[in-house]
Amino acid sequence: VPHVVVYFFGYAALFAGFAAGLLFVIRPAPIRLGREDLTGSAQVDVERFMHGAVRFSFVLLTVGLLMGAFWAKSAWGDYWVWDPKETWSLVSWLIVGVYMHLRFVGGWTGRRLAFVVIAGFAAVMFTYLGMNLLPTAESSLHVYQ
Repeated sequence: VPHVVVYFFGYAALFAGFAAGLLFVIRPAPIRLGREDLTGSAQVDVERFMHGAVRFSFVLLTVGLLMGAFWAKSAWGDYWVWDPKETWSLVSWLIVGVYMHLRFVGGWTGRRLAFVVIAGFAAVMFTYLGMNLLPTAESSLHVYQ
């Protein structure tokens, strides 16, 4: 159960990053809020919010992936069996990892990174909802009817 809860929070954080990424693609300028904060600024930097949400999501997805592997070892006798759900979870994690790499090592910012976040959330949605559509889903240990 903790592994699933951690993943859900990771998905929620990535959704927040995805929403900010969409907003950034549509309107890259800072957004003015109704009231000023303590510094006198009433603007929210959407890109900074997107990055914070994705960083938090990456941590949670990493913890969820590791917790799932340890749970799988005790439940099924192996850490990783290349089950379709496990594989797509890894793909989702790798896309978010690519985002982190491009941000910190590649120096990417702006719209290019927003598109990576959008792709990462699309992979998460497929992992969560679309995995059952795969022909190999019937043999998956993660498909519950």
